[in-house]
Amino acid sequence: PRPPPVPGPAALPGGWERLDVPGGYLMFNRNLQRLDAHCTEHEDCKTDRTLRPTARVGIGARGSQGRPIGRHMAWLHLTQGADMTKDEHTRYKGLIGQPAMYRERIEARGRFSSIEDPLAREIERAELPRRPDEPEEPPSIM
Repeated sequence: PRPPPVPGPAALPGGWERLDVPGGYLMFNRNLQRLDAHCTEHEDCKTDRTLRPTARVGIGARGSQGRPIGRHMAWLHLTQGADMTKDEHTRYKGLIGQPAMYRERIEARGRFSSIEDPLAREIERAELPRRPDEPEEPPSIM
């Protein structure tokens, strides 16, 4: 399928900005502190995450919250060269953050870092900074 037309910045309501990436596009909103990934292979196929830290402390705290770039890029990459249905792709939303998919997320984060676009750098800066004890990509993202 063809990707939808790219609207100009003025056409995006509510402060959203679009960055086209392999497999789809990312929608970024600095005011809402959100990053959404939209697949262009399937109609209405997307996943979203916050760029905010978790409010939880201790058991149940999610240190990975606020750092979705690797997850989103790996999820979009799944459809590249694959004959995957929308239902299959949707099921991967829960699996892509698992430790078994860690290498895929590391590689996906690297692909994102190589995108030469000022918006990509802005998204990286908006992501929650990693703690000193954290690797570049969170080992698990729920």
